[in-house]
This record gives sequence, C-alpha cells and structure tokens, in this order.
Amino acid sequence: MHHSRSVAAFAFLALAATSYAEADDAEPLPPGVEAAIDGYAQECTALGGTMENGADRPRILTADLDGDGREDYVLDPSPMVCGGAATAFCGNGGCNIDVALSSEDYQNPTRILGGVPTFEQDGTVLEVEVDSTNCDTTPDKGTCIARYVYRSGALQATYELGET
Repeated sequence: MHHSRSVAAFAFLALAATSYAEADDAEPLPPGVEAAIDGYAQECTALGGTMENGADRPRILTADLDGDGREDYVLDPSPMVCGGAATAFCGNGGCNIDVALSSEDYQNPTRILGGVPTFEQDGTVLEVEVDSTNCDTTPDKGTCIARYVYRSGALQATYELGET
C-alpha cells in the first residue's frame, strides 16, 4: 500500500515538473485569452458541431515565455470535444495550440500545429511535438520537437529530432 502511494506521488511530481504551471480555474483569465478560448467554440460551431459539457475548455499552461514578468498562456485543445466535428481542433498533424503572450496584450495568439506542449528551462522555452517533416525525417526515426523561444520581439522555433 505504501509503495503505491509513493509511485503515485512520484508520477504527480514528474507531471508537474514537465508542465511548468497549469492555470488555476478559479482565477479569471485575461480578456485576450478568453477570446482565444471562445475562438475554439466558434470553430466548432462553424463546422456544424457543439461543444460537449465538461470538455469545452483547453488545457492551459502558464509561464513567462516572453520575459516581461507577466504570465503567458499556452492553450492546448487536446482535451476539448466538439460533438459532430471530430477533427475540429486536432487532426493527423496535431492540435491547434495557441500561445498568447502578455507582451502582445494576449491578442492575436501564435498558432502552432502539434501536440504535448511543455515548458522547459524555468518557462523560457516551449517545447511542442510537431510533424516529422519539420525535422526532415520520418516518424519511425523519432519525434520531432519544436523549441520556441522569445527573441527579438517574436517566438522563434528550432527543430530537433527527439528519441523514439
């Protein structure tokens, strides 16, 4: 019994360490972030679908990606369900992940097609699994990782082949 609690605690700590921080549902989000979330619902409706209760919000990660001392938001729609439009947010190439930066007042988020977003290096690097063609390879050779950093007023990506 003690062993299973230790394993569960370790798994929780490992998950928490890889995602830097997930937004607290109790705190209000900046208007630009709420607008981006509303955009997912509008996409669903435009495809003839309806958002399913309990699966109508993205996973939200926060960190100071742009280095201005305020939280930035990464919206991962993978847990969202648009009934009647199965590929509304995620398809073969990944999910439509939005990055809303505080330095841009959370307006016009950067859209990244990929999956499994995580923050690394104290939240200064956003890693996203992306299509293998970005690494000029095939999926059987490994996972292509895009590493986004904020430089010269914009998110800039580099691509690296990860382990299989």
